[in-house]
Amino acid sequence: MLIDKGLGRLLRPCKSKIIFLHRLFLAWGLLLMSMASHSMTMDEFDESKLWLTAKYESHFLALKQAAVLVANTPRCAKLLEATIDLEKTTSMFTFYKVLCRGTNNRTYFEIVDGNALKILKEEKPAVEKLGLCQTRLDQQTKLMQNVERLFDESIKPTSKTEQKTQYTLPFNAKTMQGMILKYQANCAVTDKGVTFFDIEARK
Repeated sequence: MLIDKGLGRLLRPCKSKIIFLHRLFLAWGLLLMSMASHSMTMDEFDESKLWLTAKYESHFLALKQAAVLVANTPRCAKLLEATIDLEKTTSMFTFYKVLCRGTNNRTYFEIVDGNALKILKEEKPAVEKLGLCQTRLDQQTKLMQNVERLFDESIKPTSKTEQKTQYTLPFNAKTMQGMILKYQANCAVTDKGVTFFDIEARK
């Protein structure tokens, strides 16, 4: 009986700690759910992410609505840019192209029907072009030491045609002695994937 009482005294503090931690985790989970469920409003949106030429300034409000629509989707972790899709837009129908960084840290486009204000489909080839180059860069630099990328998802292509998009991706690495080595990766991508990739010294 003495052993049972002693054991009970030892277990009571442990049990209270478990209850406390359980409540703490529960409160933290509710906070995260509350943050995740918060929808961005028109007033909260950063208008510097919108890009329109003077010719299309009348589309500013509709473009902003399209961008907010995409920004509030679960997949879009961060909205990077929104503009009018000139390739699809006609005199009767307007489409907007919204660039996001996804929850997987890759960039992708969403196309929004400006008349119906709804997301149509992701443009897979354009979505994955930079991502494909980044994946190839990861593969080719596995054996390098302390690789540091000097670019992010907002990097612009060095050239772009309907068939091919080319990127120059600057990065650094280090020797075993700590000397900085400057490189750049040259990557060409088509709808079929990466068609050219090499790494060369950067000046």
